Amino acid sequence: MKIRAELNYVRLSPRKVRAVAGLIRGRRVGDARTQLLFPLRRPAEPIRKLLESAVANAKHTFGLEESNLMVSEIRVDGGTTLKRFRPRSRGLMHPIGRRTSHVTLVLTECAGEARKPVAPKEVVALAPADREQHRPSPREGKQGLREAAKARQAPRQRMAEFGRRVFRRKAM
Repeated sequence: MKIRAELNYVRLSPRKVRAVAGLIRGRRVGDARTQLLFPLRRPAEPIRKLLESAVANAKHTFGLEESNLMVSEIRVDGGTTLKRFRPRSRGLMHPIGRRTSHVTLVLTECAGEARKPVAPKEVVALAPADREQHRPSPREGKQGLREAAKARQAPRQRMAEFGRRVFRRKAM
């Protein structure tokens, strides 16, 4: 079930509102409300009120519980731009665009979604005889590290040669 709430003509730039909207996208309602209580950003307050409105709508109209709701979608679109002008020298004026935003919030019910418990990894204990068999000698370990370092340097050298060949300081 999708519960939709809209907030139109918010006198804030869509770019700034999107920064705050990204904080609550995909979160449960309780987490989203907590996220919106603390940021020191102006768009947090109107988005929090919109979230509260959507939750109240879900409770009243559909009888859903708040703990089962999550923010499935929050979209911020640009609204109309209010045109203002700033006076400049020699009788000129420069335009200023005071942007507005349209915010659309969609809540969905997520009662069926439960986190799967993560199974602990199995640790296999080796017998002392097996440990000796699996342990590399110190010389083999150093040799393997040297080979790995050489393998990492080879692509760098190739890239450096490519750079010298393609990028020249002076035109030929």
